[in-house]
Amino acid sequence: GGAEYAVYMTTAHRTSGSMSGANTNEAKSWGKVKDESDVATVIGDVSITFPLAMIRALDELAADGLLKGLQENRSSGVVK
Repeated sequence: GGAEYAVYMTTAHRTSGSMSGANTNEAKSWGKVKDESDVATVIGDVSITFPLAMIRALDELAADGLLKGLQENRSSGVVK
């Protein structure tokens, strides 16, 4: 079992000792994430980092032709 992809977004550092600061290696040790998974831990204000990550993800999906509506509206600067 375990996830193939994981992104942890938190304001806590691992050194704080809180569960919020647990990183993806901890998830791998518990079997929640596969050992060979693509993972990332983002430490920062989630109200800033999450929207930035989603904009990037949507751009990548649109560039790959996986978001038809977004891809058609990219040139006009309007996202529907």
